[in-house]
Amino acid sequence: MKQSYVCCLSEPCYEHAEKYLGETSIARSEGLAALVQWMEEEQPSLRMHKDIRYLVYFLRTTKYDVDKAKQKIVKYCKIRSTRIEWFQNRDPYLPEIQELLDIGVFLPLKEKDICNRQVVIIRTAAHNPKYHAQDNVFKVDKMILDLLLYLDETISIYGIVAVFDMKNVTLNHALQLPPSLVKR
Repeated sequence: MKQSYVCCLSEPCYEHAEKYLGETSIARSEGLAALVQWMEEEQPSLRMHKDIRYLVYFLRTTKYDVDKAKQKIVKYCKIRSTRIEWFQNRDPYLPEIQELLDIGVFLPLKEKDICNRQVVIIRTAAHNPKYHAQDNVFKVDKMILDLLLYLDETISIYGIVAVFDMKNVTLNHALQLPPSLVKR
């Protein structure tokens, strides 16, 4: 993994990252070097994106605490390998996925909020529980989140705000979410 991070952030965004996340070019370089070395020497079997930008995201979520970033990377890889129903067969043109995308179960807004966070609307009752598996709803949510993070680096700095639209939630919607699924 011999890539280098190229900072494309605006000055206000970079200042925010520095003030609230402890991000400096030195902290970023040292943190990335430590994570890359750890992945190559101690975790060569980890299956994740090899794009250096993803490692920066993990460092940001932990305010550049490398040990915490390592833990998050391991958890990230574990959930993606154990919850295959959410992270495999992610073709947006599969009929069951396309239908949920068309319904709009998870809608990112074009405009950010006043704090520069990405806003998403989660329409919990937009789908029909008789026809749409909850795992596919979660899959669509995670597909869109992954795409948002890929397209907009500022999300890893300012974050996301989720608004749950629970209009028309029925017992059948609630029954799709047993405690064992919610816990995951």
